Amino acid sequence: MIRTGPGHLPERHGLITIIALGEVIVAIGISVVAALEEDAGLTADTVIALAASGVFACLLWWAYFDRPGPALEHRAADFDGRGLSRYVRDVYTWCHAPFVAGIILAAAGLEAITLHPRDPLSVNFRAMLIGGLALTVIGIAAAVWRAFRTIAKERLVAGVALVVEHRRIED
Repeated sequence: MIRTGPGHLPERHGLITIIALGEVIVAIGISVVAALEEDAGLTADTVIALAASGVFACLLWWAYFDRPGPALEHRAADFDGRGLSRYVRDVYTWCHAPFVAGIILAAAGLEAITLHPRDPLSVNFRAMLIGGLALTVIGIAAAVWRAFRTIAKERLVAGVALVVEHRRIED
C-alpha cells in the first residue's frame, strides 16, 4: 500500500485546475493567432474581448485558489485512514470533476467570443459559457459542503442564477 500525506491529492488537483485554466488562456489566445494569420491585426473589439477573457480566467483562478482550495487542503489534515480516503474521494473526485469540466466548458464559450467579438453569440456557445460557470461554482460549493457542512451561499446563489439563465437561453 502506498501512503501519501493529506496534502498530496489537494496539490495534484490544484495542478489539474491550473492546467484547466491554461485551457482558458489557450482558447482566448486562438483569436490572436487567427487575426495575425489574416494580417488583419488586432481590432479594438478583439483586444477588449481578450482583456475581458483574461480577467475571467483570473477570476476563475481566484474563485478556487483564494480560499476554497487552501481550506479544503487544510481540512484534509483533520482526517486519517478511511475518513481521509472518503474525504479525498468526495472532494477531489466527485466535487472536483464538475469544477474542472466547467472551466474547460467555459473556455470553449470564451473562444467563440474572442474569435468573433462583434457577432452575436450562438445559443450553444452561450450555454457552454454559462453552463461551465454554473458547474464551476456548484462544484466548489459542493466541495465546501462536503468539507465543512456549511453552505457557500454566494456560490450556491451564483450557481442557481446561472442555471436559471441557462434555462432562459434554451427557451
